[in-house]
Amino acid sequence: MILMIDCLFVHAPKKVGSYLEILKMPLGLTALADRLSSAGIRSMIMHLAIEQKLDPEFDLNRFIKENRVKIVALDLHWHPQSYAVIETAKMIKSANPDVMTVLGGFTASLFAGEILKDHKAIDFVIKGDAELPLEKLAHHILNAGPADELITIPNLAFRDGDKIVENAQSYTIDPVVFDSLKILNLSLIRNSGIYNRIYHFERTLQKAPIDRILSGQSFAYFNLGRGCTTNCSFCGGAKAAQCLINGRGDIVARSFGSAVEDLKQAKEYSIDTIYTSFDPYPGTDYYLPLFELIRKNRLELGIYFECWSLPSKAFIEAFKSTFTDGSRIIISPDCGSERARGLNRGFSYSNRELIDTLDQLNNKKIKTDVYFTLGLPFEERSDIKETEELMELIKNRYDRFFKAKIMPIELDPGSPMWSDPEKYRIKTDRTTFKDLYQAHNRTPSLGYRTDKFSEPEIIRIYRDILKKLA
Repeated sequence: MILMIDCLFVHAPKKVGSYLEILKMPLGLTALADRLSSAGIRSMIMHLAIEQKLDPEFDLNRFIKENRVKIVALDLHWHPQSYAVIETAKMIKSANPDVMTVLGGFTASLFAGEILKDHKAIDFVIKGDAELPLEKLAHHILNAGPADELITIPNLAFRDGDKIVENAQSYTIDPVVFDSLKILNLSLIRNSGIYNRIYHFERTLQKAPIDRILSGQSFAYFNLGRGCTTNCSFCGGAKAAQCLINGRGDIVARSFGSAVEDLKQAKEYSIDTIYTSFDPYPGTDYYLPLFELIRKNRLELGIYFECWSLPSKAFIEAFKSTFTDGSRIIISPDCGSERARGLNRGFSYSNRELIDTLDQLNNKKIKTDVYFTLGLPFEERSDIKETEELMELIKNRYDRFFKAKIMPIELDPGSPMWSDPEKYRIKTDRTTFKDLYQAHNRTPSLGYRTDKFSEPEIIRIYRDILKKLA
């Protein structure tokens, strides 16, 4: 059946040996596709790995031709996608030269000019928030608008002959527009029933039987807002990075009433659990009115909630009474050393405060993940020893509801340590998009070293800790 698609959104994960990375699509894709559809621009979201899972012979170019696709919008949000996305665009453009290719997302925004200069398969890059710019660009392409119209589209970067043009990044989403978006219109995702259930199969998607995936827990990724109020050294979504990449000086959030309507829509798609990582005012009672609304509307939902600091006692009480038993709180102290934590995190706290909070969560039998990392700026061997000891304490002190996990960080473009390596005493050979593109066509690596540890040392210590805590 011919679908006649004007704009096809394509998500291309990174392939690493026998598994895939970056299976999760950026949260804004459904809102973008819904906005275009509401404007009469027929849109669909495709997860390339899922199509290939369902049909190993799936041919994206044939799909594009058969459905007369005019625009392919590829998300280049997380930098590990860099090689996969560009190669996918090259494949599309070589077989479909008249199809217009558009990139968006954090990584594409940060390196827009360089991407257009070096990769002719990319026609346009939208920097930062894309709701208005993409709608204007799609209308321009579909209506064969005059060339000089492109210069009027905010946030747009494009090629004019041999010249790269980057329009002013003058558009950022405001609360009124944000509230108008339908950010959980999952019907626009092709094979959404599978996509909603791949959370627990991120490393095993290619091998897991389809019926096993379909019988699993269903997730919808949902953030109430965008932006951050602070700076963590390693985060590409930090306040400074948001300003650099998106032109966003402050957070923007949906009203709680709109959020409840979003969650009702999720229930219509048989979603069991919401995953959220927007916590703009950690440790406060910001979310309590929303939790109350969820209870009033009798929405039976689970949630995985990433807390950027420590949840308050009132938050824990409300969390327990609002969400189903499978719900989970995720806390990231990042290191066991209070000294190193204070030097790297925007929201810091003592180990005593952390343990007191974990005790409260344990008493309420709330499932909790505690995430650590290593290789942080300013980290010494003694700091790593404290991390190991704190992880061991958590493992021995709490029951099966708790998990302590560790993973070394990979240098995030736009993060404070990427923007100012001298201040954070790191060295890196990743400063351009070309560096990222080449790095992600090789064996995975961290992309930096600190003044105390080389990259191989960080990885070796990580593996040693895993063995000790196994």
